[in-house]
Amino acid sequence: MRAIVLTAFGPAENLSYVHMDDPEPAAGQVRIDVKAVPVQLLETRLRAGIPLGLHPLPRLPQVPGGSVAGVVEAVGPQVDETWIGTRVAASIDEGGNAELALADTSQLYVLPEGVDFADATVMLSTGPTTLAILELAALGPEDVVLVTAASGAIGGLLTQRARRIGATVIGLASRGKPVNADLVVDYTDPDWAEQVRDRGVTVVLEGVGGATAEAALGLLVPGGRAVSFGAASGEFARSVRDDITHQSLFETSWMEVFADPEGSRELVSRSLAALADGSFTPAIQPFPLADAAEAHEALEARRTSGQVVLIP
Repeated sequence: MRAIVLTAFGPAENLSYVHMDDPEPAAGQVRIDVKAVPVQLLETRLRAGIPLGLHPLPRLPQVPGGSVAGVVEAVGPQVDETWIGTRVAASIDEGGNAELALADTSQLYVLPEGVDFADATVMLSTGPTTLAILELAALGPEDVVLVTAASGAIGGLLTQRARRIGATVIGLASRGKPVNADLVVDYTDPDWAEQVRDRGVTVVLEGVGGATAEAALGLLVPGGRAVSFGAASGEFARSVRDDITHQSLFETSWMEVFADPEGSRELVSRSLAALADGSFTPAIQPFPLADAAEAHEALEARRTSGQVVLIP
């Protein structure tokens, strides 16, 4: 098989497209003919040798990739052979950036009929995160919602669902990026916060971190809510607890919802169902697997929109 291998931390050019032996499934495992695998911003940080939050650096050499979608082509001992030929998605620890990948049967999700492989990979990570964020934010049609990183994979889904609920959505993104919001604001404008200040923001869904997060939280009305789901800028916001106390705000993190493994699985299943019925329509930017380094560079330079997906 062909795969992407990282042998040394550093720039994207350290990712090599190589031949490897086909992996053999162990007891309780299946081998998947991979059709799509997403690339997350977190992966570019780890590749560069920068640990982030709860994510330590991987052991090298490594085949990156923690989610895949494809077709089961072989099974290991003690696995029902009826899995062979089944269209699945799987959350795995690593090894997804390859033509073939191994997964435990406990990591598999059977794809609903008609669901695209690339779309399905988005649902393994950004779908559950989106649902978790929305549950914590408890949006209603009366809310004015500011979504930072609105052109990203999660930001795009949040914008879709918030508008479906009937909320007024303000999307923060760089100029020219496609954002389906009621108002789109370019975060590179020095006065972007002033363009939003009088809009009566009741909810901030924040995925950028750093100075952008601080400015966004400062726009909330008293009693507003904020949910943090990332740090695309590479740094989290400074502590805003004093500001929150002063303004009577509510702050939480989407990760609280994932404390229960069964709850996490249910969120993935709900995300796939939402994809099947059209409630979720993720934006995809595909790259050939061989161009994984280019995909990393584009993601780091913020030249992408939606979810970057590698296609073997």
